[in-house]
Amino acid sequence: MNHRRLFIALLIVVAIPVSAGAKMLFGPYLQSVATNEMLVCAYGETGDRMIVEYGDGQGEAMQVSAMPGIPMCARLPELQPDIVYHYRLQYNGVWTSNEQPFTFMADATGPLTFVVYGDTRSGDRSFDLKHREVAQAIRETVVPEFMIHTGDFVERGDELPLWINFFNIEREVLANVPLFPAIGMSDQPPELMRSLFPLLVDSPWYSFDRGAAHVAVLNLWEGRSQPANEADAEGEQAVWLRNDLAQAKARGARYLFVIMHDPPMDTNGKTTAAARKTFMPIFQTYQVNAVFSGAHYFSHALRDGVHYFTNGGGGAELDVQQPTEGVFRFFSPIHHFLVVEVGRAGARVQAVNSYGEMFYEADLEKTPGGLVDATAPTYVRSFEGGHRSLSLTSFFAPDCEDCEDLAGHLPVIAERVGVTLVVTFRSLEDADNEARLAAVTAEIGPTPIVVVGDTVLVGPEQVEAGLDAAIVQALQQNQAAKGTPWVGRLLLLGALLAGLLLLAVLIRFFIKRRR
Repeated sequence: MNHRRLFIALLIVVAIPVSAGAKMLFGPYLQSVATNEMLVCAYGETGDRMIVEYGDGQGEAMQVSAMPGIPMCARLPELQPDIVYHYRLQYNGVWTSNEQPFTFMADATGPLTFVVYGDTRSGDRSFDLKHREVAQAIRETVVPEFMIHTGDFVERGDELPLWINFFNIEREVLANVPLFPAIGMSDQPPELMRSLFPLLVDSPWYSFDRGAAHVAVLNLWEGRSQPANEADAEGEQAVWLRNDLAQAKARGARYLFVIMHDPPMDTNGKTTAAARKTFMPIFQTYQVNAVFSGAHYFSHALRDGVHYFTNGGGGAELDVQQPTEGVFRFFSPIHHFLVVEVGRAGARVQAVNSYGEMFYEADLEKTPGGLVDATAPTYVRSFEGGHRSLSLTSFFAPDCEDCEDLAGHLPVIAERVGVTLVVTFRSLEDADNEARLAAVTAEIGPTPIVVVGDTVLVGPEQVEAGLDAAIVQALQQNQAAKGTPWVGRLLLLGALLAGLLLLAVLIRFFIKRRR
């Protein structure tokens, strides 16, 4: 091989990654069918063969052959909780070439972290771009025990290429973290989807336990058009849900979560008949802690002690229609995912945007009535002004007229600075809020008192004079703490190009020398 051909070959090696399996269309991906069993699945062609080698890194590794079928799945039984397992694949006789084996945890008995997201709608190029951003943010910001998708995986449920696209975008996550799916409206007809996910083969609704949490996944993607056995109060799905939640409470589950694609309420506060007559009464009766559903925005509402989160910001086009005042405690049309943390001390939900920045947090332990009203001791409002987000706190006294003026100026400030402001308003008539203020400053007035990053502005004059600068400073501090991922990528690309250029110069030098 001459030097010119050698140089071209090196370029090809740099540009084209080596695939693990000759005919694998996508995979591997994990399905957790029990707390002590995991399925490792891959999609290929009829007659393909797959072997999974796995272990805990302590004893001898075990090998399991995949069951025939499309997709093919290998069952890993008798797994122990709180153990990180390593595995690799042999597909059609070729072992995967990744430097590090894939890992997963079958079950966690202690604190629990999981991700909820939805409405990726794979199949549209613009949707896929945002989907990739969300998937990357998940990889870079959280290590979940499992993930839940609230439906609308793809644009059309019966087109295999769209599913191939979805799994390829998600491959780096789903090879290490089991995914629990809910069926969405755009996933119809659901036959192909149900064949891809073993969890859905026997029934389109199911449930599972993890740690102190019990999760029920419903098949409710458009309640007004679904058959009676799926939507009515005495239908098969509702009867199953009542029994399932009752049994979970009897087993001692501390937290109850429900997943459904169809949001119980829209931006105008209207509820579907299925939600209003069938499912919301069940959630209230069995004291469900939180319900997660799909819609093309993020919102949080509280009804009868049940938290309702819509989280359809996985990649699809956003619904920017502003909600009717008072429908939601918080609303933002933003691409995002949710991180749910469950521990001995409580449970909370964090909303994280596609840049990896948390822009909202809700504590599921605190559910006083009236949170959706401005008269509540604590409430949250967002003011849209850009893709970046910043949290700040405003302490106020009930008779503070300047506090009302601040609320009117915040949309202008958000637009001027180019940031979405997530503002927590805290009444100083509340003892908990007084304690929070005392933790950051000894001054108790006049109000409003605004806390932005490390800056505390006391009184209307300081707020008016210094709020813009404090917001800019806090944004700069956040960016410096986080770092700028694209800078690293540019440096890496520059180093690669410089290396190739140096290689070309050396090859040209040796060629001239030989001549």
